Amino acid sequence: MTKLNIPSPELTTCLEVSTGHITQRDSKLLAKANDANPLIVHEYAEGFFVYSIDFDHQDSAKALLAYGYSQELVNLLEFAHDRGYKWLVLDADGPTYDGVPEFDW
Repeated sequence: MTKLNIPSPELTTCLEVSTGHITQRDSKLLAKANDANPLIVHEYAEGFFVYSIDFDHQDSAKALLAYGYSQELVNLLEFAHDRGYKWLVLDADGPTYDGVPEFDW
């Protein structure tokens, strides 16, 4: 077996938050990944990876809200993007944060 030698691997960054910080509608829309969905989403058993690096504020926010996503999800994506995170990880067991709305669904 050949060992890989990658001298300077590129790492990616993720912001992990609880799925409790998004609405149930957001969850359903994220699960319906299709060409009309304005987000790049990967669903897994406990949540979603959502690509945040393409978020460009006003235009992205309008498109997401028009598609039916909540302002809370838009705020999370904006927060992640502005701090350089490539992915927003929404996980059922992820951390909750004070000052961020929570939804019981």
